[in-house]
This record gives sequence, C-alpha cells and structure tokens, in this order.
Amino acid sequence: MTQATALFELYKHLPERERHKFRGLIVSEIDDVPVLEQIKDGIREIKAIRQGKVQAKDLDDLLNEMRNERKDKSPIAL
Repeated sequence: MTQATALFELYKHLPERERHKFRGLIVSEIDDVPVLEQIKDGIREIKAIRQGKVQAKDLDDLLNEMRNERKDKSPIAL
C-alpha cells in the first residue's frame, strides 16, 4: 500500500467536517508545488486524446521529451 493509498483510506473514514480540514491541509501543502495543476493538465490531455483532438505520444517520444527537459533544468542527464 502506498502512502497516497493509505492517506486516501484514512480520508474515506473521516467524518465530513474532518475531511474538509484534512483536504485543506493537503491543499496548503501543495500550494508551493504545481502538482494539482499538473494533474488537471494531464486529465485535459487524456480527454483530448480520447476525443481524437490530440495524437497520443509513444513511449520513446515521451522519454526523449523528459530527457531534454531534465537536461535543461539540471546538469545531470538521464
């Protein structure tokens, strides 16, 4: 069980009022990290692929894109 799964299981068993507080803690923690926006962007991209508006990338293209992005941000390459 991953930590995310364990936290979600805990969240499901909390009363509604405590769920709201718990959610607020998580949101306040990820304000510095654009994780929420990245997830939303990913979901939008998946929907566009399913609707045929965008062509899906194959794994090689994705890995090359990740390598290039990492080279731009870090002196250490994949």
